[in-house]
Amino acid sequence: MGALFKKGSPTASEYEVAVSDEYHTAKGRGSHEIKVKGSRFIASVAPIDSEEKAKRFVEEISRKYFDATHNCYAYRVGHGDGAIFRFSDAGEPFGTAGRPILEAIESRDLTNVVVVVSRYFGGTKLGTGGLVRAYKESAVAVLDKVGLITAFLTDDFALSFPYGLTKEVRQLLGKYDARVLSEEYGQRTSLTVRVRKSRSERFREALAVLGKGKVKLGDIRTSKD
Repeated sequence: MGALFKKGSPTASEYEVAVSDEYHTAKGRGSHEIKVKGSRFIASVAPIDSEEKAKRFVEEISRKYFDATHNCYAYRVGHGDGAIFRFSDAGEPFGTAGRPILEAIESRDLTNVVVVVSRYFGGTKLGTGGLVRAYKESAVAVLDKVGLITAFLTDDFALSFPYGLTKEVRQLLGKYDARVLSEEYGQRTSLTVRVRKSRSERFREALAVLGKGKVKLGDIRTSKD
């Protein structure tokens, strides 16, 4: 994940186009415990940017709480029609754990996030309704604890241009809130920069006008901030 771009940036908003690049996710990793009729529910959350990382987090938490009665989870990764979601009851009655955790994620319109709820049975059965409420409450509580952020899809550009254009290119980067990821200076300047996806096309056009063909663009890679 790259650096976050703050929503509503005054330096580049006028250049944005109608591209949906905004999403919401957990601010960071964290955990929170609640107790319901003697049972302990420990919810763990992490922001992720791939299904592989979501699975690794589930495995990590399952190892950490290896002695829990159940390690149930849900995650959502991606955007729009390409979004992937998975959930598991991990031995709890069907529909009482994974789905309620996923509902806590979806109710806040989150993506790129995984939540695992580890339950230690306390001796009193909660019934299906009680389990649904407990798992969702636990997931909601941990999301509230870590907090949420607005993040953006971005494109990475590889730029190469004569050293004499460095000042002008730097000024253009400022206009578009472009983040410099790497830089090399010589007879030609080489930069790798990151731009919000909604600004990418106009950024590319502006570079073409500025450099009059002297700014070379490498491959673009979409990333998830």
